Amino acid sequence: MDLQVRYATLKQIEKDLDNLCKQIEEQSKQIEKQISQRDERKILSLINNVKFEITQVELESQALEDKIDLENIGTIKGSDILQCRTECDNIKNLYEEYWEIKSKIFKGNFSKSVIDWIDGLEEELKEEILQKKFDIELEWILPTSTIETPTDYEAVMEYFPEQFSQLEDFLIIWNDFIRSKIRIDKNDIDEFFINKLMTVDRINTTLSSWKEYNNVQHRYPILKEALEAHNESNFFLSVSTLIPQLEGIIRDIIRENSNVRTISDRNGLSDSKSDSDIKRVITSLEKIWEEKGINNIGNILNPLLEMLENLYKDDKEIPDNDDNDGLYRKGICHGGRTNFGSAKNSLKLILMLDRLIFSFMI
Repeated sequence: MDLQVRYATLKQIEKDLDNLCKQIEEQSKQIEKQISQRDERKILSLINNVKFEITQVELESQALEDKIDLENIGTIKGSDILQCRTECDNIKNLYEEYWEIKSKIFKGNFSKSVIDWIDGLEEELKEEILQKKFDIELEWILPTSTIETPTDYEAVMEYFPEQFSQLEDFLIIWNDFIRSKIRIDKNDIDEFFINKLMTVDRINTTLSSWKEYNNVQHRYPILKEALEAHNESNFFLSVSTLIPQLEGIIRDIIRENSNVRTISDRNGLSDSKSDSDIKRVITSLEKIWEEKGINNIGNILNPLLEMLENLYKDDKEIPDNDDNDGLYRKGICHGGRTNFGSAKNSLKLILMLDRLIFSFMI
């Protein structure tokens, strides 16, 4: 990995740790809750380890030999830093330790913040912008694992300003898109999601985020090949691969949750409106989050439920015409449909998976 990227990644982790300490101090003042001495020692040890990596002789001597000024390295791409965090073993371990301790201390607040932020964005996009102004029905859900929350956004701006210009926050992308259009129709919204919002970089970042979830590790190699196929515009391959994995994760949730009726691998999911396995799974996820003290997860699970139920719609309810290239599981998996290989269908599955995987993280 490039020396400058390694240095920039370590400096970012150092800034993240500094910010974490300030957040802990602020939380302690507000709610009079102190972290354990063990967690405090762990944070201090981690800070020392990061500082050692930054100042280690090997890194400095290599920079001197290559005549690189590490203090003035300019802008490093966020995607390069992400790659370094996942591929450089020592840096990967440091970052995982940082994220583990941060998640332990702030998991409830962080999750609630992400959920509220995504829910607010979707409501504004659906109700205030598309329906009221353009009379367009929104068929999409936003990405879940890669949406920057306001808190994270401000932290990056304050502690890593050189990375700020590279963040493609939803609001920036959306505003730029709106300014480029005289009027908006349904196809424009599809274009926004496919070509503006869910770029190759964001797809890759989404895939990297899935790698962090223990509940989908056994499926990760399959998901990786499917998303690579999507990025290469092989949509018949990606759609055909992602549908079974989406159902597989639903089955994983059922197996992990004793409150949901088990389903034999020989049987398909029930899609009856009065007796839906999918609805029971979504309800079970809500209860799991509520037990953790997070009661707002339903705000982003309800739109997912609608998309999943549409995916499993009965063939009798689907218009029988060549123009209908909708995303329907039965017709695709049983060979009845042959016109499903579109970027729109593939991306919808990725976004459904992204939200389902995020919801299954606890």
